Amino acid sequence: RPEISHTPPSFRKTCELACNKATGRCFRAAAQLLTSPTAPPICIGTFNLTKALFPTATLNAQCAAEWHDATNRIRNLPLSSLPDITLKAVTHRLFRIRAGAQPGCSRSRNSHLAQTLQAPWGAQAMHGWTQRWAHGRVPCVVAAIWTLGHVKALGKAAGGVRPITLFEAPLKLATGVVLDSQKNNTVKALVPEQFGAMLSCGAEQMVHILRTLSCLHPPDSMVFASTDVKNAFGNASRSLVVASVCQHLPAFAHIILPLWGSCPITLHMPVGYLDFESFKVVDGMFQGECLSTAFFCFLLKDAIIHFRKKVAEAPHLASLKIHILAYVDDAVVVCPKEHFAEVWALWVQSLGIFRLPVVPHKCCSWIPGAVAID
Repeated sequence: RPEISHTPPSFRKTCELACNKATGRCFRAAAQLLTSPTAPPICIGTFNLTKALFPTATLNAQCAAEWHDATNRIRNLPLSSLPDITLKAVTHRLFRIRAGAQPGCSRSRNSHLAQTLQAPWGAQAMHGWTQRWAHGRVPCVVAAIWTLGHVKALGKAAGGVRPITLFEAPLKLATGVVLDSQKNNTVKALVPEQFGAMLSCGAEQMVHILRTLSCLHPPDSMVFASTDVKNAFGNASRSLVVASVCQHLPAFAHIILPLWGSCPITLHMPVGYLDFESFKVVDGMFQGECLSTAFFCFLLKDAIIHFRKKVAEAPHLASLKIHILAYVDDAVVVCPKEHFAEVWALWVQSLGIFRLPVVPHKCCSWIPGAVAID
């Protein structure tokens, strides 16, 4: 379990800035500008470091059987679970997309999609394309071409890289429309411990709630422990994700078949000037793909529900004030100081059941001290 420390000196200042939305956003932008690590060099070393973050080995017999069962589960869903994709939703998404967003392997940009609206058949063609993806009716050969991804490695402040996968503009249009159609249902499907998943200022909201909780309890009584999941999106098992999606929001399930079910997804990454290397990914999700956030939230929801059951089964823990606060893959455990070791072990165990390994040395905990946070 992580070592316990008292309130960091910067915690109060961070809370004050986060409470004011305008000030909080300015602070976050300035901090990102001043503290962003340098981009890793484009070389074969960065490629190997990035490739190691993706599951590239052939699935073993058990995982292959689990994935086969998961795809059959999607195919057996009733037709009533198909999402309703309207022409208005597609055109609305086309008008809202950022023209300068990073392109995929073919270098096609969102501005190219927007130009299709000038043709008489443009809106109807984009609507038909999006509907086929949302309903999972895309041939395997077509899906294999359009799911080619371009990987960009971003540096981390603590070292290492963060892989961002960029897919083709038409595919991003289809996944974006599906996400827009189910955004409200996604928020309703999550547990109360999860918040801010579909908001741009969810991090500020989480800090504000932590600040409020620290003020509601006596000083030096509660432990706040943050959780660091190792390569959260890359380690997420697709079969477990499908089970969670089918259970909580089946309308998302049909697009998984052309996204993941056709064949291993090929990703390309630059290693030099006009020089690229590629590798195939057989499992996990991708940072930068808009549906990955919602899918991970559903998987984390199952882990939170399992943790709740374990706490309720322990008579000496059931009556205590134990909280889980989660913003996508960032989760904080709040519990009485005397029971922290046991509660933390249950939380790590619950994440492990859903194949979300915790990195102990990257987790941290603190106890709000006697000085109140205004």
